[in-house]
Amino acid sequence: MARDYSEFIITIQSMLQRGKRIPPKYFIPSLILKDVIMMYDQGKYKRVVDICEELLLETRNYDEQILWQTRYWLTSALSKMKDRKALDYLRFFKDNTVVYNFLRGFYYRNIGERNEAMVCYDKVLKVDPKHQRSKREKVNILLSWGKYEDAYELAKENYENDKNNIYHIHSYFITLVRRQEYLTREEIILLEDLIADMDSRGDHKAEDMVRCMKGEFAYYVKNDLNRARLLLLEAVQLNENKNYPKKSLWEVYKAAKLLHEFGQLGLTGANEGYNVEDYE
Repeated sequence: MARDYSEFIITIQSMLQRGKRIPPKYFIPSLILKDVIMMYDQGKYKRVVDICEELLLETRNYDEQILWQTRYWLTSALSKMKDRKALDYLRFFKDNTVVYNFLRGFYYRNIGERNEAMVCYDKVLKVDPKHQRSKREKVNILLSWGKYEDAYELAKENYENDKNNIYHIHSYFITLVRRQEYLTREEIILLEDLIADMDSRGDHKAEDMVRCMKGEFAYYVKNDLNRARLLLLEAVQLNENKNYPKKSLWEVYKAAKLLHEFGQLGLTGANEGYNVEDYE
C-alpha cells in the first residue's frame, strides 16, 4: 500500500511538471502547493495561475492556511504577468496591512509604477520595520532608478543584519559592483568573498545567482566583456530561471553602451533590468 501511494505521489508530481491537468478528485493541496512554489521559482507563472485557480474551485474542502497560500502565490504570479486580476485577489488580504501593502507594491512594481510601489513598501515598513522582502524591493526600485548609492546603503544594512540570507548577499553584491566606476582593492576582495559565500551554499537559487554574479564581476571588475558574455550566456543554458542571466546581460550591455547590439543575442524578456524579486 505504501509503495502504491508513493508511486501515486510521483505520478501527480510528474503530471504537474509536464503541465498536465490533475483531476480534482486527486488534488492533494499541500503537495500541489509545494510544486506551485517550485514552478514559481522557475518562472512558470502561467502554470502557477492555472493550478491555483483550479484549486480555488474547491474552497470548501480546504483549510484556511491552504487557501491563504493559494491566493498568495496566485496574486504573486498574476503580478509577474502584469495581469490586473492580481488586484482582484488583494481583497482577501485586506485585514493584514503588511501582506496587503506588500502584494500591492509588488503588483505596481511589476507593471512599472515604481513610485506607487515605493509608497506601498514604506507603509509595510512603518508597521513592520524588519520586513525583509519590502527592504529588498526598495533596493530593487532604487537600482532601477539608478540611485546606486542609496541602494548600496540599504542593501549593506540588510546584509549586515542577516549575512546568511542569499538575497541580501546578492543585493549587496549588485549594488556594490555597479555603484561606481572605480573599486578599491578592499571592495574587490569583498565582492570575491560574496561570490565565494554564495558559491558554497549548494542551493539551486544560490547557484543561479552566483553564475550571474561571476558574469557581472567579469565585466565590472575585470573589464572583460567577452568573458562576461560567455559566462552569462552559459548561465542562460544552465539556470532554472532564464530571466536572471538575461537581465544581467542586458545590464552589462547597457553599461557598455552596446544596447544596440543586444538584440543580436536573440534573447527575449531581458530588458527590465535587475529585479531581485525574480529570485524568489
